[in-house]
Amino acid sequence: MAAAPTTARARSLLKTPVYELAALQHLVRTWRERLTAGGRQVLVASGVLTVLAIDTRRNQTFLIFSVAVGLLVSALVLARLARGRARLRLALPVRATAGQALSLRGRLEIERPGAVFRVTFGQHVVPRRLAIAPDDVLIAADEPGAVDVRFELTPHRRGRYLVGPLTVRALDPLGLVAGRSCDALAAQTLLVAPPIFAWEAATGALGRRLQPGGIPLASGTGDTMELVGTREWRPGDRLRNVHWRSFARRGAPIVKEFHEEWFPRVAVVVDTHLAMEASEADRAAFEASLSVAASIAAALADRDHVVELLAAGPELYRVSVGRGLGQLDEVLDVLACVEGSKDAPLAAVAPVLEEEIGQIGTVFVVALDWDAARAELVDRLEVLGAETHVVLVREGATSAPFREGIGDERLTLAQVAAMLRGAR
Repeated sequence: MAAAPTTARARSLLKTPVYELAALQHLVRTWRERLTAGGRQVLVASGVLTVLAIDTRRNQTFLIFSVAVGLLVSALVLARLARGRARLRLALPVRATAGQALSLRGRLEIERPGAVFRVTFGQHVVPRRLAIAPDDVLIAADEPGAVDVRFELTPHRRGRYLVGPLTVRALDPLGLVAGRSCDALAAQTLLVAPPIFAWEAATGALGRRLQPGGIPLASGTGDTMELVGTREWRPGDRLRNVHWRSFARRGAPIVKEFHEEWFPRVAVVVDTHLAMEASEADRAAFEASLSVAASIAAALADRDHVVELLAAGPELYRVSVGRGLGQLDEVLDVLACVEGSKDAPLAAVAPVLEEEIGQIGTVFVVALDWDAARAELVDRLEVLGAETHVVLVREGATSAPFREGIGDERLTLAQVAAMLRGAR
């Protein structure tokens, strides 16, 4: 059974810019990777002494300056002469969850001992979003062998990051400067998804609808239903369904018979409308709503439903999971990268839902506010026969009175945070 690929628009979402320190990136890398903590202190002290030692006739500070600079120059020369060699074996993660620390364990294989090796995890991200500890690991090697190397990576916020590179360098005997790279692991993209919790829908069994074409059509990869057998030709049967081998063998028209599948197909619509000057509470509610949407999709996919995620941003991003169509990771990848939109994007969702509303039995709308436009969308879906449930995530009054239908729910940031804590 073919799996449903992530749509082209969803794949394009994964190419959004990563969080990088653009300013003075080369100097930052040199500071982090080529200087140890002691080397940084000596360099800073040399800068201070440079100012103090300008007037050599009034004080002898230039002597201390000469010693500091001499140490740095000697360390640079000795670091280039370091002959230690080692190779690192460590697999960088591809996905992570916001707020959950990852323990990275690797092996440093010492090929040529006689030096102190420094393993540094380069970090091209904003530290408050993604933390890596420790900054480096120092390993003294007197003989060939393998040594364990451990780092802890803690993503504080969802997003798409570029982490690395991970470099191995031999230190100079003074322990101030790291030499040339013995080995390096290239930087890698890390997708940090919003955290999820065990979602319990307020309703019972969701509506089952006839799916013309079955699972393959639901995935958008074709319109051929599952073949269950053959039968004699009846008036009205299509010519392309004739089973020619059986026709030739029996001398009478025989057609293929297909199985029409009935199963729940659910749409989860994510509201991404944020005002230009959105408050911190509104942005926090947006992050919380993505966790709610991910939790709903995960719960429904586990119940053997087909789940259509529609994230309405500047473009409409859509991905299908469940019943072999795709993995939950595809939903989390999209939610890791989707950003708020200053425009009201739910209007882009309505045509897609209306086109396939005959097969979609239930729609969950994860909303950030409640106003006339959102109410109109929900009312239109109900008129077309879909069962709709609105989950409002908001910390404060809504633009219009929130409807209180069966299955509708309003969550505050504290309630979402409590459910996330209970899932840990």
